[in-house]
Amino acid sequence: MSSDSHKAFWKTPAGKIAVALILFLGMPGFLMLSSTVMVSTMVSSIGGVAGEATATSDSCGGSSSSGGSSDGGGSGDAATAPTRTVEQWVKDFGQYAYDTGKKYGIPWEAILTQGAFESGYGSSAPGHNYFGIRAWKDGQPTVQVPMWESGPSGPYLDTSASFAAYDSDAAGFDGYGEFITSNSRYWQALQEENRRDPIKYITAIKAAGYATDPDYVAKWTNFYNEIKAAIKKVGKKEWLPSSKVKYDREPPKAPGDGATAGGDSGSSSSGGSTTTCSNSSSDDDGNAVYGGLGDAPTKTDNFGWMCKTKLKICSPGDYGVPKISWSGDYQCYWYWLARSWLVHDGDIQNPFTANGGELYNWAQGQPDWDTSTAPRPGAGVSFWGNGNNHVAFVEKVEKDPSGWKIMISEGNFTRPGVAAGSWNTYNTRWLTKDQFLASGGTGFFWKKSWHMKS
Repeated sequence: MSSDSHKAFWKTPAGKIAVALILFLGMPGFLMLSSTVMVSTMVSSIGGVAGEATATSDSCGGSSSSGGSSDGGGSGDAATAPTRTVEQWVKDFGQYAYDTGKKYGIPWEAILTQGAFESGYGSSAPGHNYFGIRAWKDGQPTVQVPMWESGPSGPYLDTSASFAAYDSDAAGFDGYGEFITSNSRYWQALQEENRRDPIKYITAIKAAGYATDPDYVAKWTNFYNEIKAAIKKVGKKEWLPSSKVKYDREPPKAPGDGATAGGDSGSSSSGGSTTTCSNSSSDDDGNAVYGGLGDAPTKTDNFGWMCKTKLKICSPGDYGVPKISWSGDYQCYWYWLARSWLVHDGDIQNPFTANGGELYNWAQGQPDWDTSTAPRPGAGVSFWGNGNNHVAFVEKVEKDPSGWKIMISEGNFTRPGVAAGSWNTYNTRWLTKDQFLASGGTGFFWKKSWHMKS
């Protein structure tokens, strides 16, 4: 079905009924129901940002591929098995979850539950992607999956976004472990006190930005209680509880500064490409433009300073809409849009890419945008690949022994005890060129119509 056909379907009476069911049942419930009534469009079950996900999840979606068999006499690959009992899910995927948990230091019961929760017990897992993980590293196989957007009349299915694809069920579960342990924002969830307790672990990754749904943990726990009972019934003695598993790796150390920039799913929409483009300009430090263009405050951790601006963002729940076409929470993508709108006199439209970290690559293919690997004040800056997915605004550029250094202002900067996407995730910081590159920095981008220093 084409993108236009998708949009048309969700505006029909049948499409509106589907939207109502999703709002009433939630995505997992809708997926289980849709597998029996044969809804014509395959959708991806989303758990809840950052995750890094659509309006609710850091990861968000599925992919397509083939191969792999289910363990324990199940019906095979989830892509061809739209329904299964809780006990069958445990038989089919318990070993994959256990192996992944032991390898990466994650409670395997949590992995098994999250796969069921995100995919509706496997009713929607194209490409063996049971966890809704977006494509997040260069060269990764991907598939385009329909995505929900928010329009004037509510949510509708319009475009697709790229999600990770795996060649087997086992690889799909292993991919979850790789994703979690490669993303520094989840370091606290992997500490000893959390990796021994499934509920503490899921609470920690939710707090770190995996999900923005305030009821995510409660909904997940309903699945966990059923799966925990099924694990006991299946009774495989070699599946030790996570409290007793001897993990193959030690817990990760805290990031160097004790805080990390939270990634985004991007705008509350989709449609970006995960292809890494070649740089459109030289990375010669002589191309850097020095000075300042913005005046963002440096001694606050919330967005209330924008109350006195034209966007009138004064308290939690204010997003400056409809000027910047946003619905969701305080993601880094939202902040970049808002800050660019303020500094560049409203000359910005939401690009609706899938991820904030992809904006530099996206801008390289746009006739009205310029890009560079050298910074200039007023530009956007992307961080992408190897677990990084972030966008920020360049306030200042100064000379440095590394070549240059930048002061950025940003949203969704997670700190210990502060939920991702919340009101108190505003931040400013300086990065040298070396730190920028070590953080996954890819490049800088700006509209040609902006009055930039040159």
